[in-house]
Amino acid sequence: MNRIVLEVLLFGSLFSIGCFENDTRSDAGSADLDPDRFEMNETGNIPFDYAQELLDLSPVSVIDKPGNSLINNPRTYLSLACYWWPDPDSKDGTPYIRKDGEVNPETRSDKSDLPKMIEMAQRVETLTNAYKMSGEEEFADKAIEQLLTWFVDDNTAMYPHLDHAQMVKGRNSGRSYGVIDTWWLIRVIESIPVLRYSDYWNIEIEQGLRAWFTHYLNWLRNSDFGQTEMQSKNNHGTWYDLQVVTFARFVDQNDFAIHHMEEITRSRIARQISLSGRQKYETRRPRPLHYSIYNLSGLMKLALHGNDLEVDLKTKSGFFSGTLEDALLYLVKSMDGIDPQILMDEFDQTDTDLLYLNLLRDGLQLFPRPEIKTELMRLTQVSYE
Repeated sequence: MNRIVLEVLLFGSLFSIGCFENDTRSDAGSADLDPDRFEMNETGNIPFDYAQELLDLSPVSVIDKPGNSLINNPRTYLSLACYWWPDPDSKDGTPYIRKDGEVNPETRSDKSDLPKMIEMAQRVETLTNAYKMSGEEEFADKAIEQLLTWFVDDNTAMYPHLDHAQMVKGRNSGRSYGVIDTWWLIRVIESIPVLRYSDYWNIEIEQGLRAWFTHYLNWLRNSDFGQTEMQSKNNHGTWYDLQVVTFARFVDQNDFAIHHMEEITRSRIARQISLSGRQKYETRRPRPLHYSIYNLSGLMKLALHGNDLEVDLKTKSGFFSGTLEDALLYLVKSMDGIDPQILMDEFDQTDTDLLYLNLLRDGLQLFPRPEIKTELMRLTQVSYE
């Protein structure tokens, strides 16, 4: 069974935008879980092997740096620019040179904190799924321990800034492009409504997370890197928008989220999508389908946020631009029977196949077109009638 089908059968739509609307209580752990949350799939199997393994592992921490780290303070996040490589004509390889679309495996080693952030987010996601489907508190307890380690504990928590993200050796100590690293934290936020049902959820973790994301949102809004990233035309700008809107809603700054979508996101969509539905800044890249899926996934989630907050991001807003619906139909046609798993890069940990699956799910909520249903059925072997 391929992993997309497995994902559909086992996890359904856990991480939906609608989870923000309810259950913001810090005492949510006292509530009874809805038994419908823990349905088995049709074969009676739940993939708990990995989740069980995580129960025996120590939490991932940003401070787990090698002795030769490029940064002095272990709580400071550091990552290396993924498309930059040693210069073969330089004695020590610096300054690094750019190879667009080619991920340097060094950037996925212990020299960078990005693999740790990805591991942290995936652990929280996996453990939350296991808790959601089984009701076993040990999974929630472990997920909450991971959250405390990465965001709350004064000895291990990451500082809420990205001043040294996507550093290019020999050129700089950090870049605005690094803001995109924390798109993984959206998955963390989307796990929290489920974890709030746990007996282990308490005021310490609730307040600690809200404090961390309040500080980080402030950095995103006011730092030079954040301001520069907001101006990005391509997927970097899209995922900046989704981060600030997601984090703002988490810390009850809905007015800011509304303002940002009305003033920034709406015009971004108009600039990015052509009349045909082509995403012009993504299709020119070396991996056009991958980038088109990645970008449109962010835009579609923003549209769902917009639905919640009564901000219309679905209607055409530029005379020469297309809509999100146009972009999704163009992308579905471009896929033309392609297995999205082949779009994944060996060293790029972006799960493009599952992003595409969730993009189609989100798109179907907004645009119930038969083409989208057919594509979902092709990938999942599940009827969406």
